[in-house]
Amino acid sequence: MLKITTILVDFASWSTVACVRNAAFSESRWLRVLWFIVFLAMVAAFIIQLVLIILKYLSYPADTATTIVFASQPFPDVTICSFNPFKLSVVSNNGDFAEIKRMLDEYTAAEQGTAGSNAFGFQGLDRFARLDRSNDLLVFLAAKLTAAQKAHAMYTVEELVTECLFAGITCDPDLLEAVPDPVYGRCFVYRGANQTITRPGLAHGLRLIVTANQTTNGTRSLSLDHHAIESLDGPVVVCGCKAKATAKAVLQDSLTFTSDYLPTTSRVGVRMTVNDAGALVELDNRGFNVGVGYQTSIALSKSRTERIAAPYGDCVNEVDPSMNHYAEMPYSIDACFTTCAQKRIVEGRLDEEPVCRFRVIQGKGKKGLLALTDLFITSITA
Repeated sequence: MLKITTILVDFASWSTVACVRNAAFSESRWLRVLWFIVFLAMVAAFIIQLVLIILKYLSYPADTATTIVFASQPFPDVTICSFNPFKLSVVSNNGDFAEIKRMLDEYTAAEQGTAGSNAFGFQGLDRFARLDRSNDLLVFLAAKLTAAQKAHAMYTVEELVTECLFAGITCDPDLLEAVPDPVYGRCFVYRGANQTITRPGLAHGLRLIVTANQTTNGTRSLSLDHHAIESLDGPVVVCGCKAKATAKAVLQDSLTFTSDYLPTTSRVGVRMTVNDAGALVELDNRGFNVGVGYQTSIALSKSRTERIAAPYGDCVNEVDPSMNHYAEMPYSIDACFTTCAQKRIVEGRLDEEPVCRFRVIQGKGKKGLLALTDLFITSITA
């Protein structure tokens, strides 16, 4: 029967394991001990590397691959909104806007420093706080009105968009869709999902001429040296006597314009945003201002990120409908945040904001009954 030492020596004679042969056939004992220590160190290093590799594998790591693609792209949606949500001429003369008019009158009095009612809480606030409060109140008060009541006070597409060209061709009017907005009243979205961009440059994209419409139609008055003018096309009648049009007189011509902007509208121009076709429009977070008297050019570069689902990350391919109120729209971070904020408001874990573009849902908020329409909060009772 073979001894265990004989077996080990035989194994060491033909083994290729690091340090084993040297440890078995070294003449000096201390060399054998040294080689044995080295062998144990190699075994420990192997075990450590093996554990690290296994842990890394179980962590499901993912690599990021970046690819630059040159191809035609579908044209995005372009949203245009006037800074002025309602025409002052309609608000001032329509009984449906009586409460809004009272709020605007009180705001104007507070701006001018004249004493008056403080039903809307403007007194004692600085200018910016007063402006913010007036805009919040405008959203709430306007939400009490029906769409039909507000329709004639908001701008039409003909009033806002003077000219529209896509790739040098006049736009199809049906592509400019009117959509309601709690802050800007009525916006217009150019939906060019069926149109593609193959070349860069202004000539191959969308070109718009937008009118701010800050004033109403002007009234013109003419006078001829303190006498009434009956006709300017034919002979001029002065004191009932016919005279030639070349009669010496002083002609006074004045044109008066009246602002049609609400006193709470602090700027002139439009608010715009560009997003993927059919995606949630976020004018507050993604929008930009376009002023009057300037040509504004917007260049876009598109990046797309695809993330894999579990176990390689926290992403999922399908979202529970209760966790996504915009499931029919392309996924976006804004839609995700908006859904989360809405759920927290309804659950009473977040104070209500005056401007929320939320979906239809009803529940009990921390401050009272919360009712949300398709685009914004309609009422909150304290």
